[in-house]
Amino acid sequence: MAFTLNGFGTKFYGEGDLRPDGSFITTEWVTAAYIPVLPLRSFRLARAAGGVNVVLFHSQSYAVFETLPICWPQVGRIYAFIISTAAWWFAIGWLAFAKLAILDGPNAPYFMFLFVLVMMAPFGVVWWFRREAFRARHASSSAAPTQR
Repeated sequence: MAFTLNGFGTKFYGEGDLRPDGSFITTEWVTAAYIPVLPLRSFRLARAAGGVNVVLFHSQSYAVFETLPICWPQVGRIYAFIISTAAWWFAIGWLAFAKLAILDGPNAPYFMFLFVLVMMAPFGVVWWFRREAFRARHASSSAAPTQR
């Protein structure tokens, strides 16, 4: 199963084809500094009870339903996210430092705070889409009539 040490190793990225039993397809990646580099294989997994959550350490247990060939659409989405995030960071960095010179002047700390918020935008977009998918998935299951 996936294991990283200081961001280097293997890690699961992606979550698709969700089923009512809680299982999903994910891909195991070789990572460098937590950046997915090379896809190894895909699995149908479900989160299992267990795992550890300590201040600086987090682990998640999974139940493996089946090992699959690499899910190329998922790999494409992961690579697209990496490339678009890198392009976003480059464009915002160039604009902030080369064109706007945000480090000059008395308001530099405020501009740096704003710069960091703008740099985090791709992760906010992913968070929002995952939240909406979670809501849609649970709204359909809670819409079933209950008997009293």
